[in-house]
Amino acid sequence: MVPRYDLALVAPQMLRAQKGVAKLGAEASTALDLFSGLVGTIFFWTVLALVVVLPLVDRRPIVAEACDREPKT
Repeated sequence: MVPRYDLALVAPQMLRAQKGVAKLGAEASTALDLFSGLVGTIFFWTVLALVVVLPLVDRRPIVAEACDREPKT
C-alpha cells in the first residue's frame, strides 16, 4: 500500500520555517583532476567495456557445462 500524507499536518510548520535563498558555492577542485578531459574519457570507456565484456566471456564455460548436462526427468 502506498503511504498517503496529509499536507495539512505539515503546512503550518513549512510556512513558519525560515526562508532563504539558495546560492551556489565555488567549484571545488579535487586531486583527481587527472581524470578530467581525454584521460577521464578513455578511462571511463575502458572500464565500461570491461564491465560489459568480462561477464560475457566468463559465462561461456558455465553455459557450455550446463548444455552438456543431461536434463532431469
